[in-house]
Amino acid sequence: LSRRLLHKSGVGYLDAALPLLLSSLSDRFLATVLVQAMACRDRRLEGRKAVLKERRKRKRHRRRVLRERKERDTRFREEIERRRGRAEGAVKDAAGLEQSTSNSKKKASPSSASAAGSGAA
Repeated sequence: LSRRLLHKSGVGYLDAALPLLLSSLSDRFLATVLVQAMACRDRRLEGRKAVLKERRKRKRHRRRVLRERKERDTRFREEIERRRGRAEGAVKDAAGLEQSTSNSKKKASPSSASAAGSGAA
């Protein structure tokens, strides 16, 4: 290629080895460019793999965080329901005790009133 270019432009060769030298230099240049291009391509591909790997890692982490948050929310709601149930049970028990004490006072009141009434008569 370089020999054709030199010949076309009308350059006369001073040395017979010049076309071979130019050809080998151009081959070396092309080889260097190709090696660098392959290295860049490999780095780019490795970078893409790393980006995809990091994306998968973030996605797994996001799923785990959302799952843990949901579990925490569920446990919190269950605990609130448990406490509400205990509080309602305590209120019912207190209401039941109040009714039973008021019933016993009502039952005790007529007998003590009749006893007091018979003593007065």
